[in-house]
Amino acid sequence: MKIKRKFINIVKKLDVKFIVLLTLLVFSILISLNTYTTNVLNKEINRQISLDLKQKVTISYNTISPLIKELNDGKITKKEAINRITNLVSRMTYSDSFSSNYLFMSDYDGDYLVQPYEPSKVGTNMWNFTNDKGDYVIRRIIKTAKKNPKGSYIEYESKKPNSTIYEKKRAYIIGIPEINAYIGTGTYLETSYTNILSLISMNTQIYYLVILISIFLFLIYSIKHVIINKELQSEILEKEKAKQNLMIEKAKVLDEKHKFEVLFEYSHDAILEFDNLGNIIRANNAFVNLYKYTKSECQGSKIYDLIAKEEPYKSDVINHVKDSLNAVQNNIETTRFDKNGKAIHVLLRTVFLRQNDLVIGGYVIYTDITKTKKYEERLIKLSIHDNLTGLFNSNYFNDKTDEISKKKIDNIAVIVSDINGLKLINDSFGHKFGNKIIKDYANILKEIFSAESVIARTGGDEFYIIIYNSTFEKISFLMNKHNKKIDDYNNIEKNNIVKLSVAIGYSVSDSENIRVALKDADDMMYRNKLLNRTSRRNQMLALLLSILKEKDYVTKGHTDRVKEMSLKMSQSMHLSNDRKDKILLLAEVHDLGKIAIPDSILNKKAILNRIEWKKMKTHSEIGYRIAINSQELSDIADLILKHHERWDGEGYPLKIKGEEIPIECRILSLVDAYDAMTNQRPYNILKTHKEAIEEIKLCAGSQFDPSITEVFLKLFDS
Repeated sequence: MKIKRKFINIVKKLDVKFIVLLTLLVFSILISLNTYTTNVLNKEINRQISLDLKQKVTISYNTISPLIKELNDGKITKKEAINRITNLVSRMTYSDSFSSNYLFMSDYDGDYLVQPYEPSKVGTNMWNFTNDKGDYVIRRIIKTAKKNPKGSYIEYESKKPNSTIYEKKRAYIIGIPEINAYIGTGTYLETSYTNILSLISMNTQIYYLVILISIFLFLIYSIKHVIINKELQSEILEKEKAKQNLMIEKAKVLDEKHKFEVLFEYSHDAILEFDNLGNIIRANNAFVNLYKYTKSECQGSKIYDLIAKEEPYKSDVINHVKDSLNAVQNNIETTRFDKNGKAIHVLLRTVFLRQNDLVIGGYVIYTDITKTKKYEERLIKLSIHDNLTGLFNSNYFNDKTDEISKKKIDNIAVIVSDINGLKLINDSFGHKFGNKIIKDYANILKEIFSAESVIARTGGDEFYIIIYNSTFEKISFLMNKHNKKIDDYNNIEKNNIVKLSVAIGYSVSDSENIRVALKDADDMMYRNKLLNRTSRRNQMLALLLSILKEKDYVTKGHTDRVKEMSLKMSQSMHLSNDRKDKILLLAEVHDLGKIAIPDSILNKKAILNRIEWKKMKTHSEIGYRIAINSQELSDIADLILKHHERWDGEGYPLKIKGEEIPIECRILSLVDAYDAMTNQRPYNILKTHKEAIEEIKLCAGSQFDPSITEVFLKLFDS
């Protein structure tokens, strides 16, 4: 007892600050010691792993060195050296503390040369292999081997054998530039060694020591805390009683009614208080603002007489009031109406009031969710409708098809239609014009087919229609009506720019075979499209060339002059008949892409600004896209694309130079420039023949091919 009392007195005399400081000091020392041992541990791990890897690869390299020497001395071929080296390396396997391991070998192109445990991978190219972090591992290893062929370390993430878990792996790589390959081996960094285990054990012991000392110091502090608490308990209890009495007094002072009134009046939600007969006692400001009734109009009225006059909403209100008076709370979405009859979507909640175990009334809380409901309805509509046409989209059509296929319905017709040449229309006139064609055709479909039909746009130019209670006779009638609507549309003057053309197919079946019917209709539509493809493209091309001739920027006689001069040059240069034909056709249609350039740019008399010039330069690419889709022009589509390239590579759009530019384009570029300088255009100052010749001489070697310039000058200088 004396010893215990003496210990307690010593503990009581200890200052809390001293104990805390002592604890912090001990912790600091132990943490520093633990950090030191951890650092030593890490260094030892890294040192042993690195030395072990380097030793294995160096030994392997020394083993194959004689073969490399024979290759360097010319005693064996490179292929023989690779075969003998890979044969040696493939047998260089070993076991580490993790698993069976091996020396790997690949060439600088990323082909596996050695994979002893997975021979099927030999010859596999891993150049594009990435780990889960997107790291091109093989590329990094090859780069390391090339940069430091004498040996270098590399770390990367790799999957453990028989695992999907990635772990950091370290490898030592030696390059073999004589055969464009490398060898190496690696190990996972969690692999441990015997001496490392001893360091871990030491670290664990230190950790336990820290815990024991911490517990000891904490016990001292706790004992002192308990002793002091016992001495101060009575004083604390007295203070707590005084504090509780003070809180009770403060609670009495607070005006609970005032607080509630503030919450009621200024709530963002509309609130009504009602009595046990369902009469309104009062309404808050939010209710007045939402439903447009004054507070005096609300007081004493029935709730349903104000905001639910019609069924079924009137019955809902009566039932909700009854639920509240029976101590049942409601939380539902419903609709109520303001003074002007406007529907308001609300989240309705009821709360009952109880006094002496009797329900005396309650509150109805209305949260306006009208905007949320409208947004939800819009989202639902967008999820099943095509945004451009307002028709159903492919998601809805696929769901509807699945739904129909599970029912038993006879005489279901399916129609598939596809707008012909939409890509060419988009390339020639822009997507805005193409979208107009799509919307116009969608409106035609809405006029033809009844509201009960399912009309869907499932792709850019593809439409599907499902018709109930139909027959082949009825479909034939609708097809005739469809074709007449197309003809009527094309006969309208404002639609004369592009004729609407549609490939169509149809089939009739029962609901169980609707997918077969869809395929039959699809096949019929594609047959129709193939039969008319060539004539439609020829019509479209003729139309485009006709529109091109009506553009204001085309100077009278320009095409004929360019064709005549190009022909003379091609004859003088003894070009083949095929090239002559191509250059004459190119001279006629090289500016085909300008059909999509606005007239405001083509006919602008002032210098084009940066944005206008960027738009103007797209005409060669647009012309290429139009020509590649035309059987007549596809052979010169590439020439249309490149006819604005320059000899020095500063042209557009590809910036190719010299003889990379087709000779037809180099001839046309010079002739077209001469004609543009010597004939009136909206954007240039007219030059004389002599001035144009001097300009061409000046640009030879930069804009124009020098040799072709010489031919031009011999023919036309005089």
